Amino acid sequence: MSRDARDRVGACQIGEASHHRGMMSVKITAGAGLHLQKLGHADQAAVRLDEGIPMFDESFPRDRTNYLTHLADALVQSGKQRNFDAAAARGMGHD
Repeated sequence: MSRDARDRVGACQIGEASHHRGMMSVKITAGAGLHLQKLGHADQAAVRLDEGIPMFDESFPRDRTNYLTHLADALVQSGKQRNFDAAAARGMGHD
């Protein structure tokens, strides 16, 4: 394998590792929101989910949709974060 080819393979592996670390950060942030929601802390869950969802790359539409659904649900639960209009907008994919 030529040196140029090895350099390209190495750069690709570095990019994949960086992408993996980025996805872990996204999953931790959004996942924290999901678990806060399950514990009944809808106000804190909405904040974490709202932070985590925009971090998802466009190549992960299923994950974005899944967490958007949880955000919409957190927004309709009683508490200071309760916002039916925002929940409806999120539920229709307008984030």
